Amino acid sequence: MDKTTVRWWVTVWGFFAATYAVAWLIWLPAILWRGAQPALLLVVLGAFVPSVMGIVFTYLTHDRRGRRDFWHRVVDVRRIGQRWWAVIVLVFPLAYGLSGVVFSLLGGDLPPLTEILGQLANPGLVAQLVVANLIISGLSEELGWRGFALDQLQGRWNALTASLILGLLHALWHTPLFLIPGISQGEMGLFSLDHFLFLLMVPMGAVLMTWVYNNTRCSILSAILLHFFQNLSLDLIAGLQGALPTGYWTLFAGTLGLVVAAVVMVWGSATLTGMKRTGRSARLGREVEAK
Repeated sequence: MDKTTVRWWVTVWGFFAATYAVAWLIWLPAILWRGAQPALLLVVLGAFVPSVMGIVFTYLTHDRRGRRDFWHRVVDVRRIGQRWWAVIVLVFPLAYGLSGVVFSLLGGDLPPLTEILGQLANPGLVAQLVVANLIISGLSEELGWRGFALDQLQGRWNALTASLILGLLHALWHTPLFLIPGISQGEMGLFSLDHFLFLLMVPMGAVLMTWVYNNTRCSILSAILLHFFQNLSLDLIAGLQGALPTGYWTLFAGTLGLVVAAVVMVWGSATLTGMKRTGRSARLGREVEAK
């Protein structure tokens, strides 16, 4: 095994190992305190570990040019064309909404539309939701998952395979949260059907993340915003962190699966852009020098 291969394996799996270890150590007391206020603060603190580790490993493995490129991709809105802004804003709200309509038509019980509209009519509440979901999901995680790990994985596997690997590891990273009451994963419960649906849905969502990311010249900002709209949509349809029925999650998983299948068929599994994969890396439109 040559030095490049060793360095790659140490780098990418080092990132995942550090992200798991630090976050899980932070969340362990939250499991023991079971829903107390300090436990919720630890949940939030642990949520920032992926982005912190993404920054750390970027600085460890890239030179000044690579570090500058990293931050440029976090803030540069020009990478995201009008079509991809529409995808970012609409894909998850439509998937959640369509699943909710079908679930209701089948006799399922969801929070009434008037409750959702009431939330949207409250400026203070909307501002709180926007800030919370932008920071605690998009900014707290995506500088690591997409900002660092996705490029590393796409350097070895095609876009679809890299997405599914990243998505599964991302989903499993949440495992301790299923033991903490008072948060959405804790309401699902560890090893419940909802938990297994979660393990299925996160990798499918990761494919959509890669699809947008690769088509916006590896924009980390696009991943931050897509994650934001995903979580914001969920908060609204669930009635502010309320638990959703298993039947709804089953329908949503099916809807998401159909969207992912369509994306792969149209844009191809190699890069999810309609372009052929060339060389060892699927990072499109740029080349960053590693140390």
